[in-house]
Amino acid sequence: RVWDVAPDGTALLMTRGTYRFDTLAAGDPDAPAGTVRVPLYGNHWPLEAGHRIRLDLQEVDAPTFRPTNLPNRLTLQPPALTLPTREAGALALGGG
Repeated sequence: RVWDVAPDGTALLMTRGTYRFDTLAAGDPDAPAGTVRVPLYGNHWPLEAGHRIRLDLQEVDAPTFRPTNLPNRLTLQPPALTLPTREAGALALGGG
C-alpha cells in the first residue's frame, strides 16, 4: 500500500498492488530471490507540497485478497519505491 501522509499525520491510501509467489509450481520452495516489482493500480494522485509518501509491505491483505493456504516465510531487504511523476527528472529522493 502507498499512502499520502499530510504534515498533520493524516494518511490517505493513494494506491496499492499485490504479488503472489508461486514457488511450488517452480519446484523449489526457496527459489524466489532478487528483485520483485509489484505493479500498483495507479490513479494520478496529486501529492501536495509538504506531504510524505509511506510504503506499507504486508504478507496478507485480507479481506481484499485471499491469503495463501501454505505456510510461508518472507524476508525483505530495505525496499525502494519508484513512482512516475508528471515532471520526471533525474532527482532521487532518499527515505527517512
